[in-house]
Amino acid sequence: MIDAPGSPEPPDPTTLDPLLEIWPSGTDLWRIHKLKRRPAEFNPGLDRGRFHPFFGSDGKAVSTLYAAATWEGAVCETVFREVPLCGPGRRKARAELEIRAASLIRLTREATLIDLRTLGLRRLQLHRRELIDTEADQYPRTARWAGALYQAAPVAAGLVWIARLADPPAMVFFGDRVTEEDFAVIDGPIPLGAGKGLAMVMELAEKAKILITD
Repeated sequence: MIDAPGSPEPPDPTTLDPLLEIWPSGTDLWRIHKLKRRPAEFNPGLDRGRFHPFFGSDGKAVSTLYAAATWEGAVCETVFREVPLCGPGRRKARAELEIRAASLIRLTREATLIDLRTLGLRRLQLHRRELIDTEADQYPRTARWAGALYQAAPVAAGLVWIARLADPPAMVFFGDRVTEEDFAVIDGPIPLGAGKGLAMVMELAEKAKILITD
């Protein structure tokens, strides 16, 4: 693979042999989602993120659900995902928090995930900076990697990696291989624009030196 900043284009999916890991039923996960969505409702392919949208063999976008093992990881991979690692752009408008909520959900079945942590990336001959630590301008390419990995491992229900700005695992689930009914809602939704949710985001932003602006 290319040893350079940014993400290389994925190869033919038939040449990929990703590392797989089974996540057990009963795993609790935090999710940040739009207020208008249910706690475990999948994104049908709207917007753009590190690993979406990508398309199935029918040409339609595969729905996705992002989550993380901790609250911090969930915020870092959603609310703060496009905040640059350095420079003057390390800020987030409070208005963007006001349309979001946090929910704690529980996986109620086993799910096989493609491992994109240290050994999983090494198996694919990738560096973190080529897939995980990229800036938002690389998202179309990293989303194509999600599509290639999705095709390479038909048993996989999603991807797992270490969050860009936090240490815990983050993951994205594929909506045609796991469903909203495979999650139970434990807590939430907790609005992020006021009260407890806003206080939690502000505390995390202070730790990461990200400015929340009015």
